[in-house]
This record gives sequence, structure tokens and C-alpha cells, in this order.
Amino acid sequence: AASAASAAIDHMRDLWLGDGGAKAWHSIGCVSDAYYGIEPDLWYSVPCECPGGDFSRIYGIPIDEFSAKLMNATMKELMEERDGVRHLMNPKWTSVVTMNDMGKKLKEKSAEFAPPNLAA
Repeated sequence: AASAASAAIDHMRDLWLGDGGAKAWHSIGCVSDAYYGIEPDLWYSVPCECPGGDFSRIYGIPIDEFSAKLMNATMKELMEERDGVRHLMNPKWTSVVTMNDMGKKLKEKSAEFAPPNLAA
């Protein structure tokens, strides 16, 4: 549990503040645009750059056979989980909240979400 918490903290720090160029890319959970063969509109971890306070997807990273097999298994599991709780959702919720939508809202309220001493 501690390693998962540490990873979550590192992820949020890099997303908000950037990583100073230490990493070429990060895996970020966002709504799939069907690239890399992932089901469209499925929340899935995809490669992104995080220059600080924003992110952009990275396309064209080669996927070997072994990785593709693991990615497909993960996609199947996520789809099963999504479909298993779909009956609990309000049928009026037909649109997908995208990371761009969330990013705009978070930027508008960034002072509320990012403590000023976070970079220290």
C-alpha cells in the first residue's frame, strides 16, 4: 500500500509540476481515443508528456507482441469491470468526461488544488 501511495504522489507531482525533463513520458489514465488498439472511451493508462500542469498524449511508441498481449488482457478486464457496474449508472449519463474537460476545470481552480509549497 505504501508503494502505491508513493506512486500516486509522484504521479500527481509530475503532472502538476512537470518532471524537469527526467522522464521521456508517463503513463496517465485518461479516456481512450482508440489509439494503440484500446477500446474508445475506456479509461486506460496511455503514454503522455507532462511539462507541468498539463499533459499531451504520445503516439507512435512501438508495442511488442508481449506488451500487446498484456494490454489486451488489461483492456478486457477494464471493460468487464465497466460493464459489470453499468446498470448502477444513470442512463442519462451518455457523454464521457474527457481529461481535457477535467484539465480545463482544474486549471480554473488550480489555486484550490495545488498548495503553494508543493514545489519545495
